[in-house]
Amino acid sequence: MFLSEPFYQYYLDYAKGFINTQIQAIEVNKQTENNKSKLIKDIKKRVSKEYNLNNTEDKNIKIAISEYRFVTVDCLNVRINNSTKSKAIYKLNFGEVTRIINKNRNWTFIEYSDDENINIKGWVYTRYLSKFK
Repeated sequence: MFLSEPFYQYYLDYAKGFINTQIQAIEVNKQTENNKSKLIKDIKKRVSKEYNLNNTEDKNIKIAISEYRFVTVDCLNVRINNSTKSKAIYKLNFGEVTRIINKNRNWTFIEYSDDENINIKGWVYTRYLSKFK
């Protein structure tokens, strides 16, 4: 952790809001664009470009953004344990943003929350998450 807890949470919340705004700006293209790899590149490019323009001097935001990933497949199961045999407890959709809590080989323990106060913690297969760089 790079700051005390209240400040740290502020930067995490700011980073998540910033990322979600950038992804929403691309949502229109998602409906007409069938090429997922192009959409993934567009998301990365937009977040990177906007971050570099607006926050070049704030390293705390950069650290906070590095804790987030976005889903790169249509549907990603969130599981209780890091195994395909484990029960799925939630499904994430393409473009949804998650916070990385822990990594264990090919599995990542994530936290997901949305505007409807859904808060999920569980394991996802790392291959289906992407960084914003």
